[in-house]
Amino acid sequence: MSESRNLLSLIYRGVRNSLFSSDHKIMEATRKSVHHSTLPKDVSYEDVKKVSLENCEVLIIDVREPDELKETGVLPGSINIPLGQLESVLKDVSNEHFYATYGKEKPTQNFPIIFSCRSGKRSASAQAIAQQLGFKRAHNYTGGWLDWEEKSKS
Repeated sequence: MSESRNLLSLIYRGVRNSLFSSDHKIMEATRKSVHHSTLPKDVSYEDVKKVSLENCEVLIIDVREPDELKETGVLPGSINIPLGQLESVLKDVSNEHFYATYGKEKPTQNFPIIFSCRSGKRSASAQAIAQQLGFKRAHNYTGGWLDWEEKSKS
């Protein structure tokens, strides 16, 4: 019984690593073909909408608490990392764990990230944290969810 469990564990790890590796190669090829250096440090509704609609290689991180997301909704294509967890996730979580948890590849220090929250204040703090950790392309959606909700209705 123990041998079969070990064998299944080895097979699972091999398949998972293989899938992660091939996804990683695809993402790297896509990253090289898409350039987003034109995003300003503070981004607008139009910038976020364009990134969402064009399925660009920009990671959108909503730093609100999960209960807030349930009450209001989420930005298309975003992942949720509450502000209080952001620094440890960006510093300490392995690439594999990040991918398993969020379904997205962990950003490198040169990968563009847009931070969002309810109104732009917590996302400004998130941007500052990321910049202190060496992330060179950290952006703040200054209008946040309130701006998104208002403008996406029209």
